[in-house]
Amino acid sequence: MTRIEQAISAVRGQMRHMGIDPLVSDADCAIATLDDLGRCNVDSGLWFWSAPETEIKKFRRDWERWRKAQVKEADSQVRGK
Repeated sequence: MTRIEQAISAVRGQMRHMGIDPLVSDADCAIATLDDLGRCNVDSGLWFWSAPETEIKKFRRDWERWRKAQVKEADSQVRGK
């Protein structure tokens, strides 16, 4: 698992822990959650603090890709496809 994948997983878990549905949270919310994780000394949050801008852009891109894939999958299940 890449650092970005680990960060996405950590953010999803933290959001669920806080009672927030990650699917309705955009990349800005995910970044804010990563920042909070850093304050709690969680590895993914600490990674975020020191990551170069290119990695942050990749995180944002991958977060939105993950969200879109989940929504598409949920739509398919609802429609029975």
